[in-house]
Amino acid sequence: MKRAAVVIAVLLGACGGKSAPTGPSTPVSDPDPLRTAAAAAGKLVGTAVQSSYLNDARYAAVFSRHFNYVTAEYEMKWDPIEKTRGAENFSGGDAIANYAATHGMQVKGHALVWHQAVPPWVEGLDAAELRTELERHIRSVASHYRGRVVAWDVVNEAIDDTGHLRERNGRACTTGPQHNHA
Repeated sequence: MKRAAVVIAVLLGACGGKSAPTGPSTPVSDPDPLRTAAAAAGKLVGTAVQSSYLNDARYAAVFSRHFNYVTAEYEMKWDPIEKTRGAENFSGGDAIANYAATHGMQVKGHALVWHQAVPPWVEGLDAAELRTELERHIRSVASHYRGRVVAWDVVNEAIDDTGHLRERNGRACTTGPQHNHA
C-alpha cells in the first residue's frame, strides 16, 4: 500500500500534479494531402461516400483535399435509382459524379446489382422478365454514367458465406441455369 502511494506521488510529481494537457501549445500544420502522395506514386486513393455527406462543409473539405478516387456508396445501386419500375432517379449518383468532376476525382460505380439493394418490384418477376430487367437496368445506368464513371462493380456479393450462389425467396439469384448445390 505504501509503495503504491509513493508510485502515485512520483507520477503526479513528474506530471506537475496537473490534469492532462488539452492539446499542443502550437498549431499543428496540415499534413500533405493523401492524394498528392498517391499521385506521386502513380496511384489513386479513395473512399466511399453518400451524396448527403457532400453538404457538410467540414466533411467535404477533408474529402476533396485528400482523395482523388470516390466510390458511390449507395446511390448508384438499383433500388435508389429505380424504386418504381420504369421511373429512374439518378440525382444521388449524379451529385457524387458532379462533385468528383469538379474536384478532379475519378469515380467508381458501386454496384449495379447487389442483393440488399434490389427494388421490391423485382421479386415478382419470372426468370425471363428478370433477365430483361437486369439487362435494361445495367445498360441504362452504365449509359447514363458513360464517360463519368471509370470502373464498376457490376454484381456485388452474389456468392453467400457458404460459397454458393446467394438465394432470395428460395431461388438462386441467377438468370442462367439453376444448379443444385446439395
